[in-house]
Amino acid sequence: MRNSFYEEAKERFLLGVNYWPRRKAMYWWKNFQQEEVEEDFDRICALGLKLVRLFLLWEDFQPFREKVDGQAIDNLIKVLRIAERLGLSILLTLFVGHMSGANWVPFWLIEEKEERSRFPVIVQGKEGRFKVRNLYADKEILDASAYLIQKVGEAVKEEKSLFAYDIANEIDNLLLPTSRQEAKEWVRFIIQRIREVDSAHPITLGLHLKNIEEERGFWPEDLAEFCDFLSMHSYSIYAQWANSPLDGKVAGFTNALIMRMSGKEVWHTEFGICTTSGSSFAGEGYYLATEEQARGYLEQSLEGLYRSGAKAAFFWCYSDYHPSLFHLPPFNKAVYERSFGIFRADASLKPYKQIIKAYTNLPLVRVYALKEIDNQKYYTHPLSSLKEEYKRFR
Repeated sequence: MRNSFYEEAKERFLLGVNYWPRRKAMYWWKNFQQEEVEEDFDRICALGLKLVRLFLLWEDFQPFREKVDGQAIDNLIKVLRIAERLGLSILLTLFVGHMSGANWVPFWLIEEKEERSRFPVIVQGKEGRFKVRNLYADKEILDASAYLIQKVGEAVKEEKSLFAYDIANEIDNLLLPTSRQEAKEWVRFIIQRIREVDSAHPITLGLHLKNIEEERGFWPEDLAEFCDFLSMHSYSIYAQWANSPLDGKVAGFTNALIMRMSGKEVWHTEFGICTTSGSSFAGEGYYLATEEQARGYLEQSLEGLYRSGAKAAFFWCYSDYHPSLFHLPPFNKAVYERSFGIFRADASLKPYKQIIKAYTNLPLVRVYALKEIDNQKYYTHPLSSLKEEYKRFR
């Protein structure tokens, strides 16, 4: 692997951020403005962050099965070159259907029949009870996926700011695979297609809390066969087994757990908490923290991630979203998604500067990734296994 940044990253603990523009959110690629990205990346760079995770919203980059949008690709290249000028490295997330409490789906990925879904399904701007085709096994969809990989890979593989590919964002929230084997074969297929185009850059796939609370097809030991490193997303506000919504030990624990389930190094590509300018508030299925509570939570989370041997930690997310977006999905229903940012909607920084500075470019804690947990046994009763592991961890 000739990716020099990947080798350098093995020496230092790196901090990054997940990026959507504060005034555009998931509507960014449809309304791209280069100046906006330049201003945002300047703020990210000035804060000392080194990594930015980007998302290719599937319907924007592949509006038809046999067509990849050339303008979207051109805009992506502009973003990568802005990052290069500022010394930022990009983790590029390819298949983005699930994002921020909603599923954004190209029309050609939908069946004619309707289906109730855990998340709102949005197709061409309209929310409905759309049923997603089997993206893991449907040959037409697999061929279309390979085509997107080819076009994106050919366009970005020589860009100096590209650090690695993330296959997808919580893809099982878009559609559950029918079996562990189906999930495994899909990961194998996608990674093979990426490496046919670009053999230089590492590849990962992010797991999230549901993947360790339930058996959802994606097992850490299976991903370890194909991925160069694994990724984890954790949010204590969604963890019913955590001590509280502000349990800062969840991040370090889940990172260590995935290492022990996979025997692979793990990057924590999402962690964060939503805030309110007033008093803390517990809603149905979410918690809004004060900024001071959030600061303490993030500090404890970073300490846990650092000591667990995580190679990097990416804040979710860059900024709170502008109120002009609140009438649009997902923010019209998922109120908590409005305020996960490290920056406020007015572009001012929340009180996180000192904790970010404290964990910037620290030498890595050497924790060897040893596979210690039998995945088959764990997934026999996953939630019980998880609770028992967390009890021992604490």
